[in-house]
Amino acid sequence: MQDTPGTQEVEPIQTVLIVDDDAAIGDILVQMFRDENQYQVIYVPDGFAALKTVRTVTPNLILLDYQLPNMDGLECLELLRATKGIEQTPIILMSANVPEQARKRNDVCLLEKPFDLEN
Repeated sequence: MQDTPGTQEVEPIQTVLIVDDDAAIGDILVQMFRDENQYQVIYVPDGFAALKTVRTVTPNLILLDYQLPNMDGLECLELLRATKGIEQTPIILMSANVPEQARKRNDVCLLEKPFDLEN
């Protein structure tokens, strides 16, 4: 397919779901993705809100904190993986204390806190 003169192919917007009970970290991550102008960012403070969100939105990436209230990140991860349409969605588990059972999983990437967004 050729571009018509004067037109430019627009890349599709990618949806990122951020799940973190620390609003300050959530705000930083939201702003980081919004600054790129190619991401729709959804921020939720816990696993239950994440599960509710994926009923109506299929994110392209999920950033999931491990230490969440009421349900930890691994419990949420299991429920997300059981959700139709989310089975293959990349999930990054964020934590200052990554549990051993998370390190053994092949279906999740790990990001240890604190992290440096500049590098």
